[in-house]
Amino acid sequence: MKRSRIKKESLKQQEERVKRMCLKADLIIEHGGLCMECHQRADWRGLSMHHKVSLAQGGKTERDNVILLCGTCHNYFHHIKEG
Repeated sequence: MKRSRIKKESLKQQEERVKRMCLKADLIIEHGGLCMECHQRADWRGLSMHHKVSLAQGGKTERDNVILLCGTCHNYFHHIKEG
């Protein structure tokens, strides 16, 4: 039997994924499915959780370090031009 090259998710990664899902769900309920930047309604699938201080720079997945953004605002925060 051939072994998969995909590494199994570690316990720490699983905990982080669950933490993100719960926090995103809480923010969606709290803000009524609105982008926290432009205040436009977005489908929950189109909302992204953006870290104000990135994980790479030592930021944490905590309520005071994340903001819920629509795709347009999230791209703006990352300086991605659309179209």
